[in-house]
Amino acid sequence: VGIIALVGTIFALIYTAIEAIFNIPTITYGAWTGISLHEIAHVVLAADIGGPEAMTFALLGKLGRVFLLIPLSIVLILYMRYKSQSSQ
Repeated sequence: VGIIALVGTIFALIYTAIEAIFNIPTITYGAWTGISLHEIAHVVLAADIGGPEAMTFALLGKLGRVFLLIPLSIVLILYMRYKSQSSQ
């Protein structure tokens, strides 16, 4: 867990440098940040430099990714039940 937090912090700082150097469009930067970083705190840290619009898209991307874990979990549960019943 500590390594994930450390690497996420490093990448959040690298993202802010990338945005400053390459002048990425706000919406693109926000979506990229939200989809690719692991923790919500890292998303907020990296997206803040892009402004409110980047922050909005970053949070929507991050929360959308988290929301998709629910149907994925249901599909995996159903698949595992199917596999365990067919092996008996």
